[in-house]
Amino acid sequence: MCLVPPAIQGPAFRTLEAVVNQTVKVYCTVEGMPPPNITWSFNGQQIENSGDYDISRNDTLHIKSIQAHHDGSYNCLAVNKYGRAEAETYVKVVEPPSILQRGADEEKQVVEGGGLELECFVRGSPTPKVEWRKNGEPIEANHPGRQFSSGQSHYIRWMKINIDDAGKYTCVAINQAGEARRNIQVVVLGELWQLSVSFQNRNFSSSNTGRLNQDFPRHRGRQTSLNLYSQGASTTQTPMV
Repeated sequence: MCLVPPAIQGPAFRTLEAVVNQTVKVYCTVEGMPPPNITWSFNGQQIENSGDYDISRNDTLHIKSIQAHHDGSYNCLAVNKYGRAEAETYVKVVEPPSILQRGADEEKQVVEGGGLELECFVRGSPTPKVEWRKNGEPIEANHPGRQFSSGQSHYIRWMKINIDDAGKYTCVAINQAGEARRNIQVVVLGELWQLSVSFQNRNFSSSNTGRLNQDFPRHRGRQTSLNLYSQGASTTQTPMV
């Protein structure tokens, strides 16, 4: 019988990238005589068969449904009475981007001249690159909405929004594991108008974009006036009574 100290095929250090929730195999192909005893460790702690790990008969380590906490260094140690050999595999766990939807609003309505803020809360590993698009096109630096980020939140903020700012805004988050998107439709309403109605000494007013529902009795020879105010201008209309 030829007695041989352990030897592990391949480089002594290797890296492996895995996407979260996948089952990952870390190989350790060993030669030696007598057959070496194989042990696995993770960040210096010995690994046994468990809910997270399974070591097969051919000494392959299976990491089940890999998660971020499995990111780290896995060491294969082969030992027989004639020697020992080690190989290290660094497993980098990557997580595709996800966008947390805070609230169910996919449409934002705002009155022209008012303020508005859009938020996009993004997770992922490595940290995703985030960009905003309007109607499918990247938003340029001179866009009136100010773009900024704080931690995992990414924003567009208008202090005074215009009609031209209406459209479909898309938050796009990308990393090497994938991509995520969220669409928000921005609807900009025309400036509020004010309607006032006077009949003799009776006055009624409305300051919204709806209709003023008020019935008035018909009085021959008496005038009912409608004063409409829009964008600083006013008109008076006299209906037939």
